[in-house]
Amino acid sequence: MGAIMAKCGTNERNIVMVADRREAWLVEIYTGHLWAAMRLPDDKVAAFGNNFILEAYDPASPDWKAAPDILTAPQAKGLAVLTKDGKIDLFHTYSGKRHQYANIRSWFAKRMFAPGTEGAYADEAEFPLVYDPAHKLGVRDVIAAMRTRYEGTEWCPDETGREDVRVIGTENQASSHVIALRDDLPDDRCITVWTCLGPAEHG
Repeated sequence: MGAIMAKCGTNERNIVMVADRREAWLVEIYTGHLWAAMRLPDDKVAAFGNNFILEAYDPASPDWKAAPDILTAPQAKGLAVLTKDGKIDLFHTYSGKRHQYANIRSWFAKRMFAPGTEGAYADEAEFPLVYDPAHKLGVRDVIAAMRTRYEGTEWCPDETGREDVRVIGTENQASSHVIALRDDLPDDRCITVWTCLGPAEHG
């Protein structure tokens, strides 16, 4: 993917997950030829809305990859934001704004997967990309998160009539997918895909 970005670039921003049964990577594409990727830890959970979330890029770590000019390009324009230890802060350099429609989904997923650690919600709050779940998650946990409409909270539009909240299980979903990669099966048959052809709330 990095080679394609270097050669062709892109005119849009994107977030891509790349995984096999051994490792998973989160790739953020910032337009042009700029991108960064972080290997997700094996013993953590990551759940987030469609908003950039990568922060301190560490070029010395094997768990990070990025375009060669990930730092020099924004530095040349005076737009680079650095952490206290001099690393580039990807989020504050390439995005800088947390949107409620995405941020509240990150918060509610943390509330489901690690209850009691999510804190109070605020649009500007910064939630960690990875964290320890309350227990080992399975397919049913992920399906429950995919279809939630924040039931039983002040954020549930069905119970409160609110129209300013973007739930996870929206009524206009075309399809939803849960993909499991098993490490006890051969490469050519280690993937199981659960597909919901329609809104996850009912499917």
